[in-house]
Amino acid sequence: MDHAEIAFETLYSDYIKRMTAFVSTFRFLGEAEIEDLAHDIIVHAWFKKDRYDGTRSFNAWVYALARNYVIDYLRSRKIVSVPLDERMRGKDDAIGDTGLRADKGQSEDRELVELIKKEISSMDARDRQIAMMVFFEHMSGADASRIMGIPGSTVRWRLAAIRKKLQKICREAR
Repeated sequence: MDHAEIAFETLYSDYIKRMTAFVSTFRFLGEAEIEDLAHDIIVHAWFKKDRYDGTRSFNAWVYALARNYVIDYLRSRKIVSVPLDERMRGKDDAIGDTGLRADKGQSEDRELVELIKKEISSMDARDRQIAMMVFFEHMSGADASRIMGIPGSTVRWRLAAIRKKLQKICREAR
């Protein structure tokens, strides 16, 4: 395997689950489309890698590219909306593989994690995307703002509202 193949495999393995979870936040796609788009985004990132500015976060660059790719896809097609609960029926993790887990044997924590995931899954697409980028991908609010093309103040305001909702759930669960 040459260096380019190794680099692509690394990009793919690092981002396929993340992109699948991110694409699923758009809610207007079926499961097969989500998987196809996640794969296509990684391939697209590979071919656009020469446009990456090394002075910025690579993670934020990939997410910005992904967001634009999905928006272009949605604009170019008539998409039938698939309710989130139908798409995720039978899956363990309604918001994808985000790493949000409780250790086995901690049933209260596991229940709280499930409540938090359910709340995030019920948010509108913008808030789900902000939550995913900031809480699960550990991006800054500024990176989320640039990726989504919205003012930083809007991201900060939405994050405050999201945190307030999640804190309420945590208080009520305890």
